[in-house]
Amino acid sequence: MHAALAYTELKPGVREALGELHVVERRMAGLEDYFWFLKEQWNRGDDLLVVEHDIVANPQAIQEAIQCPEEWCAWRYEHRNGEFSPALGFARFRRELMAREPDLFDEIGKISDGRGARIQDHSRPRCWQRLDVRIHDILGERGYTWHIHETPVEHRLWSYEEVCF
Repeated sequence: MHAALAYTELKPGVREALGELHVVERRMAGLEDYFWFLKEQWNRGDDLLVVEHDIVANPQAIQEAIQCPEEWCAWRYEHRNGEFSPALGFARFRRELMAREPDLFDEIGKISDGRGARIQDHSRPRCWQRLDVRIHDILGERGYTWHIHETPVEHRLWSYEEVCF
């Protein structure tokens, strides 16, 4: 398993919390960079742990990511509205799922639904703002459900002004 860490700026403790995991990290500079980075990681052929730049994992969550046999897992964290819910910020995909769904990102790249984007040009199908929902929706349409872990990870919230690039 490798961790994919995409960032504009890392919050303190994010990288350190990943310990001995093999981490592939990349600085994002544009609206679609996250899409292209995750597409590349999806096609590597090994288990993938997505960790976003403001999520600090704990050892229990990392062990669960390594050991859980489910193909698609997500961990809860606090969102701006105060709710704890899972999303792409800390999510793991098994190689078997990715091998069965090699076209996931090609399909995402065709979508332009305009739902929910608040900052940038949401009509871009590969914009980072809707990527989590698009992965969830397409995998759901294909019969997959995520396995939600109750071990919360820490979300070091950004202001929207900090994440706009």
